[in-house]
Amino acid sequence: MANEKVMKVTCINSGGFRNLQTSKKYYVCAAGPNNYYVSRFPNVKNTLMGSYPQELFELIVGSEIEVRKEVATAAANAKRFEAQQMSLF
Repeated sequence: MANEKVMKVTCINSGGFRNLQTSKKYYVCAAGPNNYYVSRFPNVKNTLMGSYPQELFELIVGSEIEVRKEVATAAANAKRFEAQQMSLF
């Protein structure tokens, strides 16, 4: 899962799962031929909600690039925050 492409999707059907909401956007990576690992955050590996059937989601075209930018921005912000915290000592 660590080297998988992360994509952004929209839930089109909750499929009876209580923690999925229709029309909400999620981050996913492949979990076999018919499932996705699903997360509310770009770091799917560390924030996994579960594995769900692909037919419950619609892929947002071009989302792979967008997600990479979000992950890079989050990493840069975390590094900046850490540097600020260290400067307090």
